[in-house]
This record gives sequence, C-alpha cells and structure tokens, in this order.
Amino acid sequence: MTRRPSTEATEQRPATRIRHRVNDAIRPFDIIAEVLEDGIENGEIVRFEDGDHGLFYEEREKLNDELVDFAR
Repeated sequence: MTRRPSTEATEQRPATRIRHRVNDAIRPFDIIAEVLEDGIENGEIVRFEDGDHGLFYEEREKLNDELVDFAR
C-alpha cells in the first residue's frame, strides 16, 4: 500500500517526508535520520544516494517526481 499524506494526516500529526542525501557533508544523513526518529511523528525519510548537498540542482527530476508522489 502506498502511503499518502491525505489519508494519514491528522490535525495533530500531519504526514511529513524529508528528502535527504546520504552523502551530504553539510547536514549528515545520520543526524537528519535521528531527528526524524526522535521528533517527527508520522514522518519518513527518502534517501537520495548520489551527490552531496545540492539536491535541488543535481537530482531535480527525481526530486520533482518524489514531491508529486507525496502530494497525491
């Protein structure tokens, strides 16, 4: 079953999806994943394997596809 924010969101806990690079030297992936686990209920993280910090520039098409998928 595909997760959809429209069916999972509540007033208290909206669905949250973090997109993050595994090799991000500026914001290390393990720290972001820990923040997600510890502080964001109803959240998930999407791993981007290639590149470093420039997600919007280097993987624009994959990011856009992911954003559209989450919005459905």
